[in-house]
Amino acid sequence: MFELEKELKELFDIYEKSPYELYLVGGCVRDCLMGITPKDYDLTSNALVNESKELLLKHHFRVLETGIKHGTITALKNHQSYEITTFRVEKGHIKHRRPKELVFSTHLTDDLKRRDFSMNAIAYSPTKGLIDPFKGQNAIENQVIACVGDARLRFFEDALRILRALRFSATLGFKIAASTKKAVFACKDLLKHLSKERLQSELNKLLMGKNAYEVAKEYQEILELVIQEKIENLGFLKNAPLNLELRLLGFFKHQKSLENLRYPKKTCVLFSKAKECHQAFLNIHNKTELKFLLKDYDLEPFNLALDFYALENPKHALKIKRLLKEIFDSNEPFKKEHLALKGGALQSLGYQHQKIGEILNACLDLVIANPKHNSLEFLIEWAKGRYLPNDAINLSLIKEIKIKKMEKNMTTMNAIQWPKKWTPGETDNFVSNEVIIKGLDFKKVVQHLRDASCWEKYYKNSGNVHMYNQDNTILTDKTRFRFETFGFLMESEVEEFELKDAILRLAWRSWNEAKGDEYLEVYHAWLVEKLDNNRVRILTQESQLGVPAKALAASVPNAMLNGHQAWLDGLVAYSR
Repeated sequence: MFELEKELKELFDIYEKSPYELYLVGGCVRDCLMGITPKDYDLTSNALVNESKELLLKHHFRVLETGIKHGTITALKNHQSYEITTFRVEKGHIKHRRPKELVFSTHLTDDLKRRDFSMNAIAYSPTKGLIDPFKGQNAIENQVIACVGDARLRFFEDALRILRALRFSATLGFKIAASTKKAVFACKDLLKHLSKERLQSELNKLLMGKNAYEVAKEYQEILELVIQEKIENLGFLKNAPLNLELRLLGFFKHQKSLENLRYPKKTCVLFSKAKECHQAFLNIHNKTELKFLLKDYDLEPFNLALDFYALENPKHALKIKRLLKEIFDSNEPFKKEHLALKGGALQSLGYQHQKIGEILNACLDLVIANPKHNSLEFLIEWAKGRYLPNDAINLSLIKEIKIKKMEKNMTTMNAIQWPKKWTPGETDNFVSNEVIIKGLDFKKVVQHLRDASCWEKYYKNSGNVHMYNQDNTILTDKTRFRFETFGFLMESEVEEFELKDAILRLAWRSWNEAKGDEYLEVYHAWLVEKLDNNRVRILTQESQLGVPAKALAASVPNAMLNGHQAWLDGLVAYSR
């Protein structure tokens, strides 16, 4: 049970032959009784620091004066170190954390009764055995965490003990005694007096405990007080691996809360990036979409986000991991450094720094969509055909290029692409609705538009969505589904799907199963694009055929026009 290392045995021999007492105390005794090897050993003695120092120096121990005013020295020998503290009594406390006054004592019991929990208030020496005035052994055997004496007084002296109780419960699997639990909730407001760094340290240990879920669920109110936000998801802790960053990602909702608890900047940035990346996984269904996501994130936050996503959606996460393996096995490009074309080559062609970055970004988008284009010769010719070198500037030519580019954007990139059958003005009804909103999250809009199960949450004319050829409700190329709208049950199939960094093109053909004058067929197209100055544009247009379409076109006001505006407004509100 107590297998003492050579230097520790020597310490006990020294004190045994002196007028002084020496005991192991605290967590190391608890660990030994539980069959756990202690990480370090704390000792206590009735010798004052000067007496201990003189005694140890005589026996060739080095001594560090690590806390003279607290009665603590550190004994060192053969690279082993042991803290020895004089028996003491604490009087009064400052801000529910530090004692106002320390009084040294000659009685071991005085030292033990100032400690936090009975399981930590046991002393041991090889000659005297266990000294356990507060039934700490019983607490360990019964797996109970109970304060020494009055729990409220212990927490008033040191409010950090509230979190330590929760932490020990999570790491050891012990239950908190009823009287101590009652005091935890009664004294919870004392936690506001503690430093953020102390709270963070205890919270980290708690989250890494084997019983973190059970403790967090039972004491959610306390933890919400610590992190200053509402905890919305604890279930992930049941199966989460023992990875602190991953558990922080699931436990916290906002980066600001981590910053308030003084988490390192690196941890906060990793959390923020992983949180963003995690939200994007629902929209990933092929290698191209995945590569565009990899383009925006480093592998550390990406892998962290994917590990967490696997806890929520293991089937889809497995698909993403398979796609990821294919990308790496095939050496498909998704970062600038993967391009065959480098900045130096562009510089030698007369391009300067700012233009080089723009060209490389465009080349990367090109080869992400078409990896076969990632050759030096192709990319040079492609760049030369689209960008004018800086050392050959011709203002009139630049103006002409810009005008052509604007015209191209207006006719292709910024407009719905219509199959001939559905050309607006040639069908029985056509409606067009558009909004441009500043400060809207492009990725959220895309997510909520593609997920057909979300529609009825923000658009009352949609419901009863059913998917035919896939397990999820995320629209992608060739998705076959049906839904109900304006009283029509519409069979549907996605006929256009394109998702890039800053644009989504999505269109589906829908039809009802009626015949004759009741038959209705439509082509509903969407274009969502990220504009400059933090703006997002959403354009939706629908072209219709059939007698019901003619009736809708003749209605005043046009029911389809108003209905689609409600869809747009709902999508915007839901995505804020």
